Amino acid sequence: MAQFVVGPLFPFARVVLVVASAWVILGGLTNGWSGDRSEFYG
Repeated sequence: MAQFVVGPLFPFARVVLVVASAWVILGGLTNGWSGDRSEFYG
C-alpha cells in the first residue's frame, strides 16, 4: 500500500520495493526458506 504513496514521489523507491519483493520471493524459492539469509546481506 505504501508504494502508492511513495511511488509518485520517489519512483526509485518503488523500484527498490519491487526488486526487494522479487528478490525475497525468488530467494525463498531457490533456498527453500532454509533460514540462511546471509546472501541477502552480503
